[in-house]
Amino acid sequence: MRAMETAEEYERIARSVGFLPIHALDVSRQVWRTWPICAGRVLKGLIRNADHRRFLLREGGPNRVFALTLPRIWLAYLTGSMRYGILTYQRPN
Repeated sequence: MRAMETAEEYERIARSVGFLPIHALDVSRQVWRTWPICAGRVLKGLIRNADHRRFLLREGGPNRVFALTLPRIWLAYLTGSMRYGILTYQRPN
């Protein structure tokens, strides 16, 4: 599995293909609440619905990885090890 790039790495990549950074906005505080909501909904589905359990936990299913990753993403936002940013670049004329 490949790790996500840092903002600095994205800037290096953008510059390497001719783009110039214009603006970077960290919106982590606005989006971190998404993850406990998602985790709660998945947990409720697992508890209440056998179809949800089969769908999310079947061996080799693509959604299994997402369900198992939710707590890690939530923790990454809580600890600051994961950030959500909006990066704006411009191609020079």
